[in-house]
Amino acid sequence: MILAALSLLVQQVPMLETASGVPTANGQWRIVEQGSVVSARFGNLVDLSCYRSNKVLRLAVSDPAQPLAPLPTRLLVSTTYGDRWVEHPAPLHVRDPLGDWMAYSRGRILLMPEGAAPVIVPNHAEVARVIEACRS
Repeated sequence: MILAALSLLVQQVPMLETASGVPTANGQWRIVEQGSVVSARFGNLVDLSCYRSNKVLRLAVSDPAQPLAPLPTRLLVSTTYGDRWVEHPAPLHVRDPLGDWMAYSRGRILLMPEGAAPVIVPNHAEVARVIEACRS
């Protein structure tokens, strides 16, 4: 019984917290605006885009070890608020709580395409800026 209770507690620890010693990926966030689309991009690894015309966010991650490989169909997003598997590339409604999880995660965000190595990126204002641009 104690073992079952401990396993429930362990499962609730975000994967990001278990990777505390892993360094963040090299690169910088930048904002890119093209017409009605505004994106926060971290190098060539992460693209969080807002399609203002239909208020949809799209999150895509490439595998740095295999940049030309087909994209996996699922993505784990881990923040200090929790973990969540989403479709990949991830279409997110502008009010999806996962956007806030990413915008307000303390320091880092772990993104792991199914079957690929995790990518840990620093959390910067560009993430929140894209989400807010989509909401306005």
